[in-house]
Amino acid sequence: AVVAVPKVMTTLSKPKEPPKVEFVNQAPDLLRSGAPALDALAAAVEAIGHDDSPANRRIADDCVTAVEKEINDKLNATPFSEDNLSTASGLATRAADLYPGEVTRRLLDMVKEENQVYKMVLTGIDSATDTAKFTLNDANGTLIQVHEQEYISARFQVRSIVGRKSVTLVDTKRGNRPVMYEPGSPPMPVK
Repeated sequence: AVVAVPKVMTTLSKPKEPPKVEFVNQAPDLLRSGAPALDALAAAVEAIGHDDSPANRRIADDCVTAVEKEINDKLNATPFSEDNLSTASGLATRAADLYPGEVTRRLLDMVKEENQVYKMVLTGIDSATDTAKFTLNDANGTLIQVHEQEYISARFQVRSIVGRKSVTLVDTKRGNRPVMYEPGSPPMPVK
């Protein structure tokens, strides 16, 4: 009995450790529910902050894949829309800020390229030669002259040149989506 009393006293006087609260990664549920992929990625990054485990990293990678799908859906949307291009750029930028890595850098590069190629400018139409002149949005501001059926940047096929009014191109990288240019104006959807 003498030995038991000190042991009981020691047990009673020892402070209890608070129960460990486990952080639950909400990202998979967000993805399954159809929430925006960026919201799921933010949740995955928060979970990594609590537990940088391989499982949480895989979930974050799945979220980046979902963001990539949303970006491609915007970039491939028909008809062409500068709003979709802007939204895709915003998604890529936010994803790279949330979860820097090789895949998010690739997404940034992809939308940067899209912005660059679509920012070419139709500078004139020569109806005498049935050609259109474009200034490319590259480092040199390259001026090119094309006929119908020719390609710009190995990607846009000239479908039609209409008088001095407009040129319709087909984006062969984006499902042969048509896009129209008028002199000095930004690209427009073809209706």
